[in-house]
Amino acid sequence: MTLLGEEKLSGFGSSPRKFFRLKGNDTTWQLRSTGRNNNHWKMFRALAPMYYRGSAAAIIVYDITKEETFSTLKNWVKELRQHGPPNIVVAIAGNKCDLIDVREVLERDAKDYADSIHAIFVETSAKNAININELFIEISRRIPSTDASPPSGGKGFKLRRQPSEPKRSCC
Repeated sequence: MTLLGEEKLSGFGSSPRKFFRLKGNDTTWQLRSTGRNNNHWKMFRALAPMYYRGSAAAIIVYDITKEETFSTLKNWVKELRQHGPPNIVVAIAGNKCDLIDVREVLERDAKDYADSIHAIFVETSAKNAININELFIEISRRIPSTDASPPSGGKGFKLRRQPSEPKRSCC
């Protein structure tokens, strides 16, 4: 995966977009953060659908050194499953794998949970860039293509993902 560029947007609810190329296919990732602790969970819960509407994937991150973040992660998964897109690719990322000596969440427990909800699982270190690219590559592999090739023989049609909502402008 090659990072082609990044665009930082400003304004409420905006988030950076990153442009990648994986095996000749260009993709755009818009990354959003909905909070870092339990207090943010309560504040952002009502706004959450705005964050994942039209999303093809969601990465839900917990801190392997704080058990409470793993419990909060389960709330986000429930919210996403109830109100998110039906075929969204979900990834569970246990961050701070470089701090194994202060681990509170066992890797096996997190992996079992991810398997139970059919999610990708990986432990990462954002600080040391461990498994970050691998996570995005695996997600890219699992997101269905927006253009399906027609079957051989020329009979068929192209499948395209419908746009989430038309953009409206004011004034």
